[in-house]
This record gives sequence, structure tokens and C-alpha cells, in this order.
Amino acid sequence: MEQMTFAYTEYADKRKQIRKELFLIEMGRVCDAMRRCASVE
Repeated sequence: MEQMTFAYTEYADKRKQIRKELFLIEMGRVCDAMRRCASVE
């Protein structure tokens, strides 16, 4: 992953997230949860 600049992080916090970004964030959470569940089994 590419390192974000301070200006970009400030902008990213203020602008509205589009549906694609929200979907990718949620999928990341789901994948992390699935990995944790698989490691427990």
C-alpha cells in the first residue's frame, strides 16, 4: 500500500466516502473476521 501524505489524510477525513470505498472498507472487516475465525478452528 502506498503511504499517504498529510494533505491527503486531511482531505480523506473531510470528504464524503463513496459507496465503492464503503464497500471495500466493509469487505476488509469481513475478511479480517473470517481469518480470525479460521485461525480459531
